Amino acid sequence: HQEHRERSARDLEDARTAHRTELERRLRQGDTERDALQSELEQLREALRQREQDLQKALAELKQEQGQARDLRAQTERLQRDLQGQARDHAETIADVQRRADQDVRDLSAEVDRLRADAKYARQQLQAGLATAQAQQTEQLERLRSQLLDVERLRDEEQQDWDVQR
Repeated sequence: HQEHRERSARDLEDARTAHRTELERRLRQGDTERDALQSELEQLREALRQREQDLQKALAELKQEQGQARDLRAQTERLQRDLQGQARDHAETIADVQRRADQDVRDLSAEVDRLRADAKYARQQLQAGLATAQAQQTEQLERLRSQLLDVERLRDEEQQDWDVQR
């Protein structure tokens, strides 16, 4: 019986050791997965920061083309504050942070699309204005040509009158 108890005790100790080893392995694996998720989260944050910088550049370009830049800048500042607030609110789970980051990327993409549409509209307005100005210049040029031809004709008639009088 003594040998049986010792064997049972060894088997129990071996089972505990194996269980402890498995738990330690799982803990290391969980740490590795958590580190990978945190790294991915940082990459998402950097992508958001890059998107934010790109948006600010687009706003600066639109300021030259449109008078609505103040509204756009205010929207960008609100987005920037929202993004910074989300970065500080990292107390939520990693999955929740990833979900919000994905939504922010979609919002920024929509904002960039809207800014591009505004820029396209401004370019169209500018082109229409240029076309109108060119048409007006052409019309003025035609009137001046006509007046010049009239002056030349009158001069030729005067010259003929002078020639006839002589």
